[in-house]
Amino acid sequence: MTKFLNKLSSNVVIYLSLIFTIGMVILNGIGLISFTNLFSFNSVYEIIGIILFLALMFLLTMYLPKIKDNKNFLIILFIVAFILRLIWIIWIPTEPTSDFKVMYDGATEIVNGNYNAILDSFYFNVWAYQLGFTGYLALLIKIFNGSLFMIKLVNVLITSCIPIVIYFSAKKLCGEKPARIVSILYALYIGSIANTSVLTNQHLATLLFFIAIYLIISDVNRIYKWLLIGLLIGFGDIIRPEGSIILIALLLFGVFKNITNLKEVAKSILEFVGILVIVVMISKIVSFGFVNSGISNYPLENRDPLWKFTCGLNPETKGTYSDADLVYLHNAEVSGKSRNEAHMELIKERLSNPPQLITTMEYKYVTMWAVNDTSLQFAFTDNVDKPEVYDFTLKLEKIQYILIIVLFMIGIINIIKRKEGFTNNHIYLIILLGYLLAHLLIEIQPRYRYFGLPIFFIIAAYCFSKPSRELRFSRYN
Repeated sequence: MTKFLNKLSSNVVIYLSLIFTIGMVILNGIGLISFTNLFSFNSVYEIIGIILFLALMFLLTMYLPKIKDNKNFLIILFIVAFILRLIWIIWIPTEPTSDFKVMYDGATEIVNGNYNAILDSFYFNVWAYQLGFTGYLALLIKIFNGSLFMIKLVNVLITSCIPIVIYFSAKKLCGEKPARIVSILYALYIGSIANTSVLTNQHLATLLFFIAIYLIISDVNRIYKWLLIGLLIGFGDIIRPEGSIILIALLLFGVFKNITNLKEVAKSILEFVGILVIVVMISKIVSFGFVNSGISNYPLENRDPLWKFTCGLNPETKGTYSDADLVYLHNAEVSGKSRNEAHMELIKERLSNPPQLITTMEYKYVTMWAVNDTSLQFAFTDNVDKPEVYDFTLKLEKIQYILIIVLFMIGIINIIKRKEGFTNNHIYLIILLGYLLAHLLIEIQPRYRYFGLPIFFIIAAYCFSKPSRELRFSRYN
């Protein structure tokens, strides 16, 4: 029975991932054909630029994996990623905008000691969890004397480390050469490069989360490993509250991977509880620090958790942000209703129409995983008058994104062909499935797929991997 459950759970994860991925590939293919501007080049220089960049990708993925010394490869990988992102932040002087500006301005107020600006802010009172990243920005502003460029330079360092983590993760799953190829591809991914100039909480959180996920499948000492995992997820969750998805995935992974050995299942559950305790402790300690210092009246939590669901189920905005919902909630509060009551009215109404709900989810799936990356718009703020660069970046990102999801799909097919059962690659697929399914219910933006992108690259390594029985004979191991 336990073997059956192990095989069944493995098949559910793999085939559900494949179904969703095939959908992504088809939708992006349709989008590529219908996206007429993609082939409406503004000049011959734009065509040459895209061809040269794609040629650079090809050459680097051909020759860098041939570097014999592993340490030298990692140094070169980091340097390539760093230089490309450094050039970007110098060339594209992005200014904070939207939520990023609210958090940056809030961080400036904290540094100046004007805590009342935070205490009186509707934004920070309702979404108090945003103070985690705001506090991090305040620390950088203090260290670098308010230099926006230096904060972006820290982003360059952080985002240049993500290809390194992808390398180690893919190496653990597939071996040296596949890991080198996909880490190079991520280092050259224009979506990551362009995002570097944006003061988003996604950079640091993604790095911390994926180090934690790597440790889950690593051979690090079991006691220290789970302590480190708890710390990384805890601090990552302070920066951007996505740790719950990883925690749920970790529990499912530990149970179903070891389901044929009940002692190992018990150990996995105990380790999960230990990690959860660490994550909760970090949240409580950091929250206490903000409240005790007078910066906030509330712990770092979402004091309006239903908002994400209200927006996410809105059929008119197709699950994206809704000003109309915000006005409705405000008017309901003025009339004497509680905010939660108003939320539940909207949510129940939207759940009561299944055909409309399914249509909304279909649109959300397309918006989240198939439309153009809106994070690029946040890089090209009003002060950046470079429409031709934006157009070039948009087209290049679309081409690269389609390439990687195709490789991701082939990677899943190769996992199926291996018939290895419930292995370490499942933790990445479970996390991606959880993230995807959660965003069928909550508010979405295409830029939210940033978190899932490293998983695409890691699993894509299976495109370049030999069958496991041959891996041990590979000269790269």
